[in-house]
Amino acid sequence: MGATPPIQTNGVTISRKQRKRDPVVVGYCRVSTQEQARHGVSLDNQAERIKAWCDFQQRGTPLIVRELGVSGGSLLNRHQLRMALGMLERGDTLVVCALSRLVRSIRDALDIVKLLEKKGASLVSLSEELNTETAAGRFLFHLLASLAELERGQISERTSACVRHLFQSGGYIGGRRPFGFNLVEVGGKTRLTLNEQEWNVIEEARRLRSGGLSLRKVAEALRQQGHCRQSGGPYYPALVASMMRPKPSLEAREPEILDCQAT
Repeated sequence: MGATPPIQTNGVTISRKQRKRDPVVVGYCRVSTQEQARHGVSLDNQAERIKAWCDFQQRGTPLIVRELGVSGGSLLNRHQLRMALGMLERGDTLVVCALSRLVRSIRDALDIVKLLEKKGASLVSLSEELNTETAAGRFLFHLLASLAELERGQISERTSACVRHLFQSGGYIGGRRPFGFNLVEVGGKTRLTLNEQEWNVIEEARRLRSGGLSLRKVAEALRQQGHCRQSGGPYYPALVASMMRPKPSLEAREPEILDCQAT
C-alpha cells in the first residue's frame, strides 16, 4: 500500500506524522448567502474569532475551512463541513463561532458530536461557551440535546392529540378521502359531506363482521348483495378492514356540510 497523502488546506500542508505529534484545531466558518456576508456575518469575522480563541488558548494557528452560500438545514450538501470532519483525528478540535454556523438542529449537532467522540476529537462553540473537551461541556451539550428531544416529543404529542380530536369531531385531516364521506370546497375550506351509499356499505360490513364472518366472507357477501366500489370493482378484504376503522363522529352522518379545516 502507498503512503497516505498529506492534507492541504488554505495553502498549509499537514502530514499524518505531524498531525499525530501536534493536535490540530480546525475552524469551520459558514454563511448561507452573500447578503449575510454584507451584513456582518462574514467568513472573515468568524475566522478572526476562531483565531483569537486559539491565541488565547495557546492552541497555535487553526486551519480554517470556509463554506459560502450553503444552507445549514442539510448536512448532505455541506462538502466543506464533511472535509473538515474528515481532517479530524484523536486530540483534534473542531471550533465554530456558534452552533447555528454548524447545524440548524440539536439533533444534527448531537450526530456530529457522536462522530467526533468516535474519532477522539472535540467540539468548541464560542457563542454558547460549549467545549466537549471537558466533562462539564459534554454534560451541558447532552442536556441541551435531551431538552430539545423532550420539546420535540411534547410537540408531537400535542399534534397527535389535535389531529385525533379533529378526526373524531368530523374534521378532515388531509390525505385520502375518508370512506363514507365526500370532500367539498366551501369558502376556500375543505369540508366533509356524508356519502350515504358508502355509509350503508360500512354499516352492512360491520353487521356481517359482528356476526362472525371473516373479512373475506364479508367482502364476498357485499359482492353478492350488489355493492361495489366507485370504480366499479368489488370490495376486497383489506378494503373491508380499512373502511370499518373508526370514522369521524356519528354526528357527521347528518347531511349538512361540516367545517373541517384545522386552524
